[in-house]
Amino acid sequence: MTIHRSTDQVQETITALVAEIGEVGRESLQPGQVLRSDLDFDSLALAELVTAIKESLGVTISDAQADALPTVGDVIRHVQGALLVTD
Repeated sequence: MTIHRSTDQVQETITALVAEIGEVGRESLQPGQVLRSDLDFDSLALAELVTAIKESLGVTISDAQADALPTVGDVIRHVQGALLVTD
């Protein structure tokens, strides 16, 4: 079964998860921010984000995929692609 969500819904969910896990204000997050260097995500925080995305949106991200998604925007685009989102 394919789940369809709007791009805004996915972006809002990912932004909320990143803000919560990274303990930063949602309003200050930008798509180009690098999770590890700009937001101080360590491997534990990244694993927590991957788990939260799976629980919230049903998208599984492997360790290799997570390593290839350095920015907030990269994560959003990956999840949107996995969900085949609609506008």
